[in-house]
Amino acid sequence: MTSVSESFWFEGVYKTCEHSGTGSVPSVVYKANGDPVYDNLHHKSFRLVDQRSGKEVKLYGLFDGFEDGHDVAEFAAQRLINEILPFEHSGSHVMNNNPTDAQIIALLHDSFQKVDRAYFSDHIGEALASRCALQMYPSSDDNIEKYNAQIKGLATATVALIYDNRLFVANLGDCRAIVMKQVNGDLSAIQMSKWHDPTDMEERVRLSNIRAENIAAPTRCFGDFFRKGGYKENPDLKAALFEPVIAEPSVHGSLLFYSDRPYMLNLWVDDSLRFLILVNGGVVRSIMEENPQENVNVKIASLVAKEFVQQRSMQVVAHAVVDSIAREHQDAFTQNRLPPNCNRRREMVMTFCYMGDFALGNSMQNSTLIDEGDNMEEVPTGQIPVDDQGRVAPYIDLSAFESCSRKEEALRKIAAIMKEYADSINTKERSEEEEAEQQDTSL
Repeated sequence: MTSVSESFWFEGVYKTCEHSGTGSVPSVVYKANGDPVYDNLHHKSFRLVDQRSGKEVKLYGLFDGFEDGHDVAEFAAQRLINEILPFEHSGSHVMNNNPTDAQIIALLHDSFQKVDRAYFSDHIGEALASRCALQMYPSSDDNIEKYNAQIKGLATATVALIYDNRLFVANLGDCRAIVMKQVNGDLSAIQMSKWHDPTDMEERVRLSNIRAENIAAPTRCFGDFFRKGGYKENPDLKAALFEPVIAEPSVHGSLLFYSDRPYMLNLWVDDSLRFLILVNGGVVRSIMEENPQENVNVKIASLVAKEFVQQRSMQVVAHAVVDSIAREHQDAFTQNRLPPNCNRRREMVMTFCYMGDFALGNSMQNSTLIDEGDNMEEVPTGQIPVDDQGRVAPYIDLSAFESCSRKEEALRKIAAIMKEYADSINTKERSEEEEAEQQDTSL
């Protein structure tokens, strides 16, 4: 088991969250006798604590590199921190001015896409220019494959931001965020991320609308030139109307609903919250390969709870969890229980933070663990829950809210936030239209 070294510009600037840890194991190819052959680690992560607008801010991130995507993961991790929590603690940046929910959600949306654009322009721009020149003026002294290797990498990511006891999660690709709560002795695992994959209905519709077919996962990520700016060079994607792979994240915030975008739950950081868990797709897929019937969220959360009550060191807990999953996957290979032709396992990494009262830690040992939300696992039609009159049962019990004396006040606040966000989007669109008109005029 190996730990990645985290050496960043922000070390010494921001504190590391003491109640968190990161554990990882490299990818592996199994020999016929079951012995593993390990690769290098390609991920980056951070766990930061800061103060903004007089309130504590916590920022957690996990970036998983593909196709030699270590550089993509490192660039995205370092640049995204500065977009969300810039070095300057004063000035006009939204996090320095007591931001609203809508402003934080917009910040996460914009920051991911801004970092992706910066990767192509600032980090591999020179390689792209040299490659373009070589395509126009071939030279026997240069090899285009050298540049292809520099620009093909990609990285998926999940980032969690806690501000003023409000939790926001943004993700690209197959990295996953899970929160674990404890209420009346029962533990529940709640997924706060979206799986960007061609099997997801929303992604399938998006890709179909732009005539992008035969596209592999992930469908959203940082980097990945040959499925973004260079997709016309890809025989399987050249018929697409636009870039098939995008860097627009799915953002789940503390709002239940705003504008035209639904969010999964209204989650505040309260006494019931125990863990925030971030994992890469390697963890998820390893569990699914080892046991397709396993509830992935419950499996991860139960391992974290089990190791936590035994270890208490955050780093040891994180390492123990991914190591346990790795050993189970290797055992499944030697026992021929993996899918056909599955002789490898992806790199696995997990970052988690304990957010509860440490005195309550042991109370988790005998708790029942249930899954309260996984937007990845659809309920088969024949199993949709119905009430005693045959009507589809509600996903959320709103009876407490309906009888709450402050219901009208809450609805007014939600309406005001929705309007604020809609106004900000309209302002942004008008600004972009005016800028486009000015460019057309100058031409």
